[in-house]
Amino acid sequence: MKKTILSFVILSAIYSNAQIIESNDFTAYTNGAVGTSVTGSVAGQGGFYTVGGTNLDYRILNDGVAHGRVFQLTGPANATDNHFMWKNGLPTAWSAREAGNDILEIEFDYYTGPITLSQNSIRLNVYNADLSKILAGFIIAQDSKIISGLAYYSDDQGTGTYQYSLGPESNPDLVLPINTWVRLGMSFKKSDGKVIWKGPGFDSYTNGTTAGLDPAEIDFIATAIYEEGAENTVASTARFDNYVVRAVATDMLLLSVDQIENDVENVAVYPNPVSDIINVSVKNHNIAQVSVSDMNGRIVKTNKFENRSDVKMDVSDLSAGIYIIDIVSENTHTIKKIVKK
Repeated sequence: MKKTILSFVILSAIYSNAQIIESNDFTAYTNGAVGTSVTGSVAGQGGFYTVGGTNLDYRILNDGVAHGRVFQLTGPANATDNHFMWKNGLPTAWSAREAGNDILEIEFDYYTGPITLSQNSIRLNVYNADLSKILAGFIIAQDSKIISGLAYYSDDQGTGTYQYSLGPESNPDLVLPINTWVRLGMSFKKSDGKVIWKGPGFDSYTNGTTAGLDPAEIDFIATAIYEEGAENTVASTARFDNYVVRAVATDMLLLSVDQIENDVENVAVYPNPVSDIINVSVKNHNIAQVSVSDMNGRIVKTNKFENRSDVKMDVSDLSAGIYIIDIVSENTHTIKKIVKK
C-alpha cells in the first residue's frame, strides 16, 4: 500500500482549493516498458512519451510491499546521450485551473540508490511553452548523490539556467542518503517567478526571472553526464513513485516535510481497484473526514466521521476511472489514488 502523508496543519480551506493536475503511483500500470517507441511520437502507458535509449530504459517494476509498482529511469552508459520522458496536456490542464491557483507544485518519492561510478544526472524539469527555459527543476548527481535546484535566472553573470545549492552556507552541497526513499517537492509561481525546493534537510527558494510564463511540460530526464566535459561508461537507475502535480493558491509544498511518515501500515485503503464499498483505516487515530476527487480536482464525494478509526464509503455511483481519496484524521492528512472499476 502506498501513501503520501502530509501534516494536519494544512487548512482544509486551502486544500479544498487545490486542483490536482496529475497524480500517479503507477499501480495501474503493467510491469515492463512504459512505451513501445523512443522517438517521442507514440504515447505509452499513462500517455507518457519517451525519447532516447531503449524502451526498457523507461520501465515499471515492483519495488516491494512499501511501494509496489514504481517507475524506473535508466541513464546512458556513455557521455553523449540523454533520456527524456514526459506527458502532453499540461497547458490545457493549467489553463483550466481555478482563478488564483497560480502556483504549480510537484511532489514525488525518489529512491536514491547506491553509490555508483556513473556520471549520469537525474533531473525533473518544468519547462515553458517553447522549452527554452527551465521554470523549476531538480538535478541529482548519481555518483555523489548531491541534489541541487535548477531555474532560469538573470544576474550580473548573464541569463540562463542556474544551478542552486540547497544546503546551508557552511556546507552548500546537500547530499541525499544512499538506498533511501525520500520525498521531494518543488514549485513555480507564475505571478512573480518564485521557485521553491523542499526535501529532507532543505527548504530553499529563489525569485526567478520567469514571471508571467506558463508551465507547459514536465520531463523526467537522465543525462549522460552531470558536468560538462566528464567521461562516462556506466549507466545508473533512478526510481520514482507517488508523483503529484497540482495548482494551488498558497504554498502547500511538503507541508511539515519532517513529519512525513514512512510506516506504510498506518493507513489502509482497500480494495483497490474497488467496485462498490471501499474500506479506510488509520492505525491509532480517528478519521474525521474522507473525500474523493476526480482527476480534475473536483470533489465528488465527502463523508464525515466521529471517533472511528475504520470506516466504509460507498463509491458504487462513481463512473469507472481514477480518483484521489483524501483522508483527514487527528494528526495526519493522507492522499491516495484509487481505481474505480
